[in-house]
Amino acid sequence: MSTFPNLFQSGRIGSLTVKNRIIMAPMGTRYGAETLGVSDRLIAYYAERAKGGVGLIIVEATCVDRKHSGLYYTLTLDRDAFIPGHAELVEAVHRHGAAVALQLFHPGRHADPDYNDGHLPVAPSPLASPRTRITPRELSVDDIKELVAEFGAAARRAQRAGYDALEVHGGHGHLLHQFLSPRINQRTDEYGGSLENRMRFSAEVIRSVKAATSGNLPVLFRITAQETRDGGYSGEDACAYARMAVSAGADAIHVTAGTYDDDKDNIDPTVSPQSFPQGWLVPYAHNLRNRVTVPVIAVGVIRDPQSADEVVAQGRADFIALGRPLLADPEWPLKAAEDRVDDIRQCCSCLYCIDTFFRSEVRCAVNAACGREREFAELKPAVTRKKVMVIGAGAAGMEAARIAWLRGHTVTLYEKGPELGSGQLQLCAVPPYKDKMSWVRDYLITQITKLGIPVRLLTEVDAELVRQEKPDVIILTTGARSATPAIPGAELSRVVTALDVLRGKAPLWGRRVVVIGGYSTGCETAEFLAEKENQVAIVSRSPARDLGRGVISTNRVEMLLRLRTSPRVAILNECDVKQITPNGVTVSGKDGVEKQLSAEWVVLARGLEPVNELAGQLAGLAREVYTIGDALRPRDIASAIYEGAVVGRKI
Repeated sequence: MSTFPNLFQSGRIGSLTVKNRIIMAPMGTRYGAETLGVSDRLIAYYAERAKGGVGLIIVEATCVDRKHSGLYYTLTLDRDAFIPGHAELVEAVHRHGAAVALQLFHPGRHADPDYNDGHLPVAPSPLASPRTRITPRELSVDDIKELVAEFGAAARRAQRAGYDALEVHGGHGHLLHQFLSPRINQRTDEYGGSLENRMRFSAEVIRSVKAATSGNLPVLFRITAQETRDGGYSGEDACAYARMAVSAGADAIHVTAGTYDDDKDNIDPTVSPQSFPQGWLVPYAHNLRNRVTVPVIAVGVIRDPQSADEVVAQGRADFIALGRPLLADPEWPLKAAEDRVDDIRQCCSCLYCIDTFFRSEVRCAVNAACGREREFAELKPAVTRKKVMVIGAGAAGMEAARIAWLRGHTVTLYEKGPELGSGQLQLCAVPPYKDKMSWVRDYLITQITKLGIPVRLLTEVDAELVRQEKPDVIILTTGARSATPAIPGAELSRVVTALDVLRGKAPLWGRRVVVIGGYSTGCETAEFLAEKENQVAIVSRSPARDLGRGVISTNRVEMLLRLRTSPRVAILNECDVKQITPNGVTVSGKDGVEKQLSAEWVVLARGLEPVNELAGQLAGLAREVYTIGDALRPRDIASAIYEGAVVGRKI
């Protein structure tokens, strides 16, 4: 019997039996075809999650109306030509034993004419979208009836494709949510005003979807638990909406949070920033579960099987939806079922996936195979077994060693520090609210240990050692160090680097500190110091818009909000450091006027430089030599893990 019996008991949603209580939450990927249909790549992505043991997959938001498709080439099912692609996707998921649902939605005022042949967005009321700044056309009653029919037509196509269930998206600020929200829906007809009127469109959509499928497919209704902005609906309103959805025929309620109506300067709970604790949305699901007679699905930073099992055991929700955890590790359910919890590659809430989605397509910082399933998911045994010397046991080095070992190579991992992952990988978890980053290090160390890969700690590799070992392959992953800016006085004894502060080598408490550098390292170190009751001044040469650059999207918004409101932090933008003195720092603003900042300590945080001096000595010492990660060029943990994964597969 599993350690998590509640999580691995079957459950029912309407007429559908789900083999366990784990659902893959719908997440946009941009892996679909340019035609807005299903691609081979998208099929491989979902098949990998089905293979990993999830009970039900909810395929990402699929628009019912091509004229108003979403911001980023979302899938569309408004014509029969899309059915074969969806049928292939369904077949691939079924082949691995999972059930599959399709989420139907309409973006409403967030539709972007650049992505749908110039069509003007539509909405309940003509209020501009904070995302596109475009004012939509107000829907007439006839338009609404037509959209209700389009939801039904898309549902009928989904049923023909073989889907087991459907989800109607009533959250995240999309069209149905826009009708539910009193701050967006300003109508005075039967679709606006009272709770019942604002819910009318969603109820009609649910009934249309049920009727179009002859009641044979269960229908889930996804709803934002409450709106936090002024003029939004309350948690009690959400409960009323949920009961109305059930009355209209919904077979389950999927409780989510947030709305894409928030602009880029607001914290976006739809993506759960790194500071949000595990299970923060579960109380909302529990509240709804006590108000409706159908299963309730909880979501929101549920990262480990123990927490998920407890939610079900305590009756706080009937099913657990995992979103980003299944990007990080598609085998999360399988590993939990087999009591291999320490083998789960946990999502660290870094939100790299969100940043990459808005730039191009979803990627995962800790799982290089995400979106590359056809190329990366299967590890092929090495044709020729090689002796591999990995120098540096950070993220890049441990991932390269892990992959190479699994492919059959003989690998030894060398680390000059006293433990694995003692460099940037360890320090990135030290600043406030970044403790989840330690999960990445824990996972890699666990895998290196369990695989039995030989490790030589406290070993600084030089050319002579390489000659003695005679490797076939050298992978240099020696990381990075703090860059030392050419500032007069930087050599003074009370000048330290940000990395030394985070390592605890310069323990500061209750001091006056100047941090030189306003990008990610400087801001994170400043917040770390402020929590220790230091008075901190951040001096940045860049304008305010660049403050915190390098921290990912929503996490950056939150961090900057904390810094700007902290009584212990002062921020000087567009300000250069002229000199460091025994008593502080001389700075010059953009007006050229110099002034003195009093400081007992000065922290250098103007970026990193690679540690790769050994690279020039390795030529001719092995048939293959690779320099990867920060040793190649200081970047982020995603680049380090990706390059380790690539080299491990290449050799």
